[in-house]
Amino acid sequence: MTERGEECLHLISEKSELTLSEYEISKIIRYNDTSIWQSLGDRKLLISCKVFVKAGIKLNKLDFSKCEINETNKTILLKLPSPEILSYNFPPEEVKIAYSEVGFLRRDFTQDERLKLLQIAENNLREDWESLKIIEDAKKNAHNFFVPLYKSIGFEQVYIEFESDHNPM
Repeated sequence: MTERGEECLHLISEKSELTLSEYEISKIIRYNDTSIWQSLGDRKLLISCKVFVKAGIKLNKLDFSKCEINETNKTILLKLPSPEILSYNFPPEEVKIAYSEVGFLRRDFTQDERLKLLQIAENNLREDWESLKIIEDAKKNAHNFFVPLYKSIGFEQVYIEFESDHNPM
């Protein structure tokens, strides 16, 4: 039992990352230029974009010495690295100008202005990660992944603890 549990740990840690949750986030950026020149006509822009975010565990941070295996009780306590954002993809092909209105006497939006709006959107999305609960989902999914895996090789009780907390699931 102990050998199988340890072997399973080693096999898992050979992978560099374990993605446990993935989100596709759509964002609409709305901009209305309210400068003094507004009396000369509107200048509005609406951009839609998608961002792909993956959260999971960096398995190379897994410390086997912190995992506890009890062959007699058929229990295992996995002490895993805390889930983190593994990748963040803001593909340019998913950025689309949905609406643009520029008055006759106004200049069109420059590429720099559009990039600044996208940077603001990206920063807002990064701030939204906590409210999206992507890390909490990754923790739940780690539980859903590891518990059946270890029960399938004979463990009756599987406990999971993350470095950031001390409440085994």
